[in-house]
Amino acid sequence: MASRHARTARNAPCQMTGTSNGYWPLTVTQDLGVSATIGRRQWTTKECRHEERVGPRLEHLGHEIMCNDYEQHIAWAEYCRMMAELALKIPAHQTELDLPQADDIRINDPAPIMRAAGDAIELASMTFGFPPSGPKGGPVFNFRSEGRRFTDSKRCLVPASAFFEFTGTKYPKAKHRFTLNGSPFLAIAGLWREAAGNKPPSFTMLTTDPGPDVAPYHNRQVVVLQPENWRAWLDLSRPEIELLRPLPVGSLSVETVRPERA
Repeated sequence: MASRHARTARNAPCQMTGTSNGYWPLTVTQDLGVSATIGRRQWTTKECRHEERVGPRLEHLGHEIMCNDYEQHIAWAEYCRMMAELALKIPAHQTELDLPQADDIRINDPAPIMRAAGDAIELASMTFGFPPSGPKGGPVFNFRSEGRRFTDSKRCLVPASAFFEFTGTKYPKAKHRFTLNGSPFLAIAGLWREAAGNKPPSFTMLTTDPGPDVAPYHNRQVVVLQPENWRAWLDLSRPEIELLRPLPVGSLSVETVRPERA
């Protein structure tokens, strides 16, 4: 099915139309007044496309692209210690080479995800963003969680030392770094897909309404899971509605690592 486009003025909320049956990829086009680079792809000046899976109830996504950049500086020793504390097994063949470091992981970059492997949780390298659904579509890097059931989905965790959100109207925008309080790293709820044809295995991040820590910066947020819920998401041993929701106030710390250009 072809995607539909909605053009908006700068800083205006997105207006979207869609079908009344099922879920399909929708592309939102906005005049941001800046050029944008997403992953390795340069979008046209003043236009930036953001694709999410949405359902029959189509709500506006806001005027900014969501989390498309995160950091991976998890030390292998910290990863092993955290997994041991949670009584989560690591396959014997895995090493620190399966958890490569990166200042910024963006759309179309390879990155490790965590997925169930029998009674253990393994790290697997995949591409950030599901492949486009059509020739004019973009990669699906965020996926709405509300009203969805994921029983038959391939669920994963996206390990990160931090994720970034951006604010402002001038480029480069202000960059804000979010971390999970009381934990050496965080994990974002995600979905993954097998390789198909010449397309490598890939993953996307689930999103939800913003919690109080993220709301001042964005009108959506990725689903950050508390460590005690990691296995519950992979096994889906608890209902989605209990897991895929924003964390309480004070759960996330934020620092501005780059101010908006004056």
